[in-house]
Amino acid sequence: MRKVLRLTLALGCILLSPQKGDAALIINVNQVGDDVIAEALGTVDVSALGSADFAIFGGGLEAGKGFLVTGNPTHSTMGYNVLTGPATFGAGASIKATSGSGDMIGVSNRFGRSVLVVHHGRPADHLYSGSSVWENHTLASLGLQTGSYVWTWGEGANADSLTINVIPEPASWVLLAGGAAATILYRRRLQIIVKNKD
Repeated sequence: MRKVLRLTLALGCILLSPQKGDAALIINVNQVGDDVIAEALGTVDVSALGSADFAIFGGGLEAGKGFLVTGNPTHSTMGYNVLTGPATFGAGASIKATSGSGDMIGVSNRFGRSVLVVHHGRPADHLYSGSSVWENHTLASLGLQTGSYVWTWGEGANADSLTINVIPEPASWVLLAGGAAATILYRRRLQIIVKNKD
């Protein structure tokens, strides 16, 4: 049952969350029961970033410093400077994930600059897939602010991006969906009124 709920929430987040049209890598962070789960999926083009200039060992989350790296924390990563995007996505302190699996990928902050973090040794066309779980935590306890956060780099054919979507807990989804439905109905009613006046 829990796995079905996770898959349903992940699919819903991908379909319903605001995303930049050309986002190649997306990390969705969801409240699932008593846990917070971050799931990353996509490709990245690092050709516009030059060569990697440092390594990070282990993943985790520190929303107040713009750090989220998902995946198996025993793998090593490489960091590429410099991305354009937000410096933070909340106000939380550093918290290691309870568990992680798959590729390590995410964003970090190094000397006040956003940095792309990728799993060491992957080919250029690799489809990254990784996840991390923070058991017995909420989005609020991790200091995460709901919303979409986008980092970009490169230009033209080498342009790419990473999007982190911090999705509100399911109870908030009901309120969000209700508000969206009310807005759509209101706009349709206005369109009908305008057409009838013409």
